[in-house]
Amino acid sequence: MPDANTRISNLKKATADYVAEYNVCKCKPCQNGGTLALIDGKCICLCPHLFEGLACQNFKGDKAKYSGDRPTVRHEGNWSCWSYWSSC
Repeated sequence: MPDANTRISNLKKATADYVAEYNVCKCKPCQNGGTLALIDGKCICLCPHLFEGLACQNFKGDKAKYSGDRPTVRHEGNWSCWSYWSSC
């Protein structure tokens, strides 16, 4: 097949560009039990009820009528990419 090497090279480059744009490895981890979501190439932390902020770093109980203690969120392990084939 003529131009097969060029097509393979272009496909590899397109795949690498796509992964670079839509890979959660470019995102910083969420704090306080937040869940990372990659939406339209943007990193978003989905925060638990009592936290807010770009990385769920702010305790909302200070603003709300929350009379309980500040919750302690336990993190076990460390941050890593979600996919076994990822290179980060």
